[in-house]
Amino acid sequence: MAQTRVRFDCLFSIAPIVVLVGGLSIASPTEGQAEYIADTGRTQQVTLHATPQWERVATTQPLTAAKAVPPSAGLVELCPPTLAQLLRSAGVEWLAVQSEGWNYSARTWAEIQVAAITGKARFEKCDPLALALSIAYRHREWMDVPLLPIENPELAKLLGFSDGRRHRVSPAWVMRTPEAQQLVIGYLSRGDAAIAELEPAMQKAVKKFAYRVASFLNLPTEFRIVPVGPNDSLWISPFVLERPDLAESPDVASRLAQQSDELPYIGAARDLHAALRATIVEGNGGEELRQQFEKFRASVRDLPSYMPRDLLALDYFNTRFHPFQKAAWAYAIAFVFFLVYFWRASRSGAASPEPPASNEGMPQEAAPVEPTQPHVRALTPASEALLTETTQSVHTEAKQSAAGRWAYTVAFVAKLTAALLLILGLVIRYRLGGRMPVSNLYESITFTMGAFALLGLVFEWVTRRGWVGAGVALAGWACMLMANSLPLHMRKVEPLVAVLNSVWLNYHVTSLLISYGAFLLAFVFALLYLVQDARREPLRTLPPKETLDVMIYRCVQVGWPLLTLGIFLGAVWADTAWGRAWSWDPKETWALITWFAYTIYLHLRMILGWTGRRAVVASMVGFAMVLITYFGVSFLPGLAGGLHTYAEPISR
Repeated sequence: MAQTRVRFDCLFSIAPIVVLVGGLSIASPTEGQAEYIADTGRTQQVTLHATPQWERVATTQPLTAAKAVPPSAGLVELCPPTLAQLLRSAGVEWLAVQSEGWNYSARTWAEIQVAAITGKARFEKCDPLALALSIAYRHREWMDVPLLPIENPELAKLLGFSDGRRHRVSPAWVMRTPEAQQLVIGYLSRGDAAIAELEPAMQKAVKKFAYRVASFLNLPTEFRIVPVGPNDSLWISPFVLERPDLAESPDVASRLAQQSDELPYIGAARDLHAALRATIVEGNGGEELRQQFEKFRASVRDLPSYMPRDLLALDYFNTRFHPFQKAAWAYAIAFVFFLVYFWRASRSGAASPEPPASNEGMPQEAAPVEPTQPHVRALTPASEALLTETTQSVHTEAKQSAAGRWAYTVAFVAKLTAALLLILGLVIRYRLGGRMPVSNLYESITFTMGAFALLGLVFEWVTRRGWVGAGVALAGWACMLMANSLPLHMRKVEPLVAVLNSVWLNYHVTSLLISYGAFLLAFVFALLYLVQDARREPLRTLPPKETLDVMIYRCVQVGWPLLTLGIFLGAVWADTAWGRAWSWDPKETWALITWFAYTIYLHLRMILGWTGRRAVVASMVGFAMVLITYFGVSFLPGLAGGLHTYAEPISR
């Protein structure tokens, strides 16, 4: 019996690897499926496009003292509600726009640009697309509107605000204030040398504020809707067609001059540009704008370099629907209704079954075994019987009541909906990027939460008690809330960094993230165990501690082989990419420490027979190592850097 159970444990641990390898073989991108432009991908250096706009403002406007201006000043006149309606009715939302080497729908591009300038995807209730295009076409008028947030109080003092609070200032104020000119414009012009004397924290604040200023100044030339050539991956703004001197290089300007008479979509782009200006500046020409938009879209629809229509629609849907945000709310609803279900269970007066004090009444196999096989104690049939028994006991009366059944059904459906929304969001990002969505912090969190949601569904389906669902719902809501609070530029689909453009990305990173999802679920069970352990009278709505102990063990059995596989595949990838399998990089080192932590836990549990509080604490130590590996290496002083710096969040 003991040998059979040990074999079962081994199969339980190996099964996730088989499923992962088989599934990712289907998900591997085929050759030529996606073109990644690493040179125009994520960057830490902010550049200012060739435009004399800020120089004119700096020299023609008088100097004024720093002062706060109401954010809504000028918004009604420059971005009226009718403008959003005109743009929507003309179909401008369905334009494809290129940003940092990646193609987006105009709606997505607008939210990215507005967030880069104002810190919010929707500023002062103004439609993002209307606001972004209004800034682009009425750029000089927007110079006096306070759009730019000074988010660091110390930076506010440095720029002349005596109160040290957060303020919003206009781009014109930045150009004509000596302190801002010296720091912000100096950084944009001369780079780090202009702020070398500042403290590191202040340098970061200046760079972030300079990024917002540069995003505003560059917006007209960032409205890239015109491919330079039919097969060219580089797109330009229609403003560059008017001013070829604003082109990124003389080569682009000369190519435009040679091709402008030969390419029909260049003329259509000029006509669309004129119609947009008439609509945005004068507030009329809605029908003309619609006609010019249809003409331009027809001229570029079949270009090899243009964004396919299905991807354009998918990107638009992803931006308007926000499946990951909906998943967070679905988790919140699930948690609330699980609480209602527990309330009904407590009112029913059902008592939680106490674990048997002796071997009496247990299956005969539950009797303690000989010391030569102590590992069997962790998975005795008594524990398995206890787990089965708890699925039928404390909440039986609650489920029999109409209110209890209704609350549990709503909670489970909401939790299932959250899982489906997470999977939908991941599939959308996979389709848009042509790769597994695991290349940055936001994608890795959402992918981990997808694995966590599926594992939580499996465990809830097995137990059908509600406490698994409640714990998963609360943890899922908190993690998705954290992910959705990341800046928008960290949440967008973007080109892969060149070093990540490998098929090994699909196997190495995904296996690690799925293991992290399993370890997170084990941590949730460990917290529930500690809640029960700290009380003299165990909560009737939670299972006995013995059940939670077994569930923690099962989760680690799922996660440990996947962690092992991920570290091994990472070494294989490193050998092919860097010429050596192991470099003692901080990320590699802490991943190995995590593996040792969970290996020790399994050893203590299976070989030495550890159960109860000490085994739970050992599993929590392992999860602490997961957090250091996942977040600490990127954020904690002294751990950042190494060969995995491309995976760290980019500061804006």
